[in-house]
Amino acid sequence: MTHENPDMDAKDRQLVAVIVQHNMGATRSLLLDISNVDFQTKQRRTALHAAVQHNNITAATMLLERGASMNVLPCNKTEQNIRQCQMLLVFEMGKSHEEMQLLFLHQLKVVCHTWWRPPDQAIIAAIPKYAMQYSTPRVFFEATGEDGGKTLRSDGGIDSLSPLMHTLKEIALFSMDPAKCAKTMENVLEIVDRFPGMAWERLRAPRSFLSTVGIIKYPEGSTALGMLVFQSMAARHKKNIEFAKLGTQILRMQVSIQPASEVLLGNQHTVTTNQHNNTAILAYMNTEFIPKFFTRMLCQMQVALAMATHVRLGAEQGCYARGLSTDMIDIIFSGLVRGIDESPTVVKKILC
Repeated sequence: MTHENPDMDAKDRQLVAVIVQHNMGATRSLLLDISNVDFQTKQRRTALHAAVQHNNITAATMLLERGASMNVLPCNKTEQNIRQCQMLLVFEMGKSHEEMQLLFLHQLKVVCHTWWRPPDQAIIAAIPKYAMQYSTPRVFFEATGEDGGKTLRSDGGIDSLSPLMHTLKEIALFSMDPAKCAKTMENVLEIVDRFPGMAWERLRAPRSFLSTVGIIKYPEGSTALGMLVFQSMAARHKKNIEFAKLGTQILRMQVSIQPASEVLLGNQHTVTTNQHNNTAILAYMNTEFIPKFFTRMLCQMQVALAMATHVRLGAEQGCYARGLSTDMIDIIFSGLVRGIDESPTVVKKILC
């Protein structure tokens, strides 16, 4: 990007530096005299990128008031990834940037009518997914609004995953931090409690993803939990086997190389740590998250059956469940739960 005045370019670059330093007096002064608030440095960062990365909310507020864009993609690149824009970067920074995320969401309501290009629309579509994966329920609810249950449906397009499907896929396949995994899943449960319908949403188009252990295929019609239990968790188990094989190979190399190489010792430590973390995530998902999530889905099934039989809640004359009593519903539901306990294939039929 070129400008007519080299001195102004220097001030643009200086603005990025003072934002990083949290020098608000200099930031305010430079903002009065810069030529391009969306100027990109050689590292392809704008001043707003710097404010996001360093969680400088005051600077971000001033930049947005000055007209800074939240959807700037790096210039002079043949491939522009929407993840590099400020709008999505702010979510990737995690819950520590919650207030700035809310600031960006409020600003988006003001400028969204100008985001008509395909990349802009892709950014907007990704926001709920990033909010669920990286941030807090508070931010997610702000991003989706009160009609979140309607806006979260997978559309069968380029990315047909709902935010819930996306988050479970990303955490199950790629997370290696047990504590962060557990916190994200706690947030997911809180969100599902508010929007219970998303737990039963079905994938509208089959999807395949390249993970660290190969191609993972998610069939059309799967729920988010079905994708997690029958595809993603299998990949997690396979990853543990790969870690064990790699650890054995390194041990053999250490035996053959005396004295043991520091590089090999470091690699052995890394592999051992990764295997430990992977095992911890597997244990948490299998013993904590999956049972809690499935219990919520079963409770929703029981409530739905009860509502379908209630005259005042819309029971139809032709509905086969119309004449069921509360006791009969309990018997049917107990039989369903017993069938699930006795046959895993029943679970797969329900979830996939």
